[in-house]
Amino acid sequence: MDEGYGKSSNWLCPLHNIPADHFPEVCDGDSGAWVVYQAGLQVYGHVVATDILGDAYVMPAVDTLDEIRDCMGAKFVRLP
Repeated sequence: MDEGYGKSSNWLCPLHNIPADHFPEVCDGDSGAWVVYQAGLQVYGHVVATDILGDAYVMPAVDTLDEIRDCMGAKFVRLP
């Protein structure tokens, strides 16, 4: 996976580029879709963009949850 950087507020977080041939189900309009490990049903992250070649850019869930926690002043944030 290639690593790029998305910027939110004043911090950087890794975005992972998933080539279209590794993730053929992704299409236009999938931004926000969860990326889940099928074997363990664990949420890895969510799609933030796709490009003209069909590659998906995925932000790790831990980075999203950390940003929500920090912005909201919470002690922790978790999925149900």
